[in-house]
Amino acid sequence: MTMADTIAVMHSGRVEQLGSPRELYERPVSRYVANFLGQSNCLDGTVVEVGGDTTVVDVHGVRLALPGRHGRPGSAQSFGVRPEKAVVLARTGGSPDPRLSNGLPGVVTDVSFTGLSIQYVVRTGWGQDLAVFAQNDGADAAASRGDAVLVAWRPEHAFALRADVPAPADEPASVLATASP
Repeated sequence: MTMADTIAVMHSGRVEQLGSPRELYERPVSRYVANFLGQSNCLDGTVVEVGGDTTVVDVHGVRLALPGRHGRPGSAQSFGVRPEKAVVLARTGGSPDPRLSNGLPGVVTDVSFTGLSIQYVVRTGWGQDLAVFAQNDGADAAASRGDAVLVAWRPEHAFALRADVPAPADEPASVLATASP
């Protein structure tokens, strides 16, 4: 990503997304691109409300804001958030940052110190694991294994994902024209 100003990510012989390294990383259009360039927490939910420049998505009973207008009420919507854009908060405490308005409850199942960061794995009530990477700023870990926490993030850090559709069968392109007499 450091050697090009435009990148094409290909999947099954077709271009999945074309753009700058930053665009591909910050706003991937599919799960494939989101996980090809790093790691992502991908979530599935149902659109509850579309208004202004925000879409509200219900994920297992929790309403989360997604930037932009996506789908319509009742439609399925996938989205993602990068592990380094999320934080682990104690469920009993309030957020130190009011912008962290999106959050999912879970239990810490793993804490790994990597030097550069502390990496958390948090299991949600429906069994999905979410990753959070906290920069090593010298402070103690925010949570320990077994702690009930909230994985929180700012709504603008989420990105909408289109439904992954299997690549079309290899068929020659053709144009069919008919004419009426």
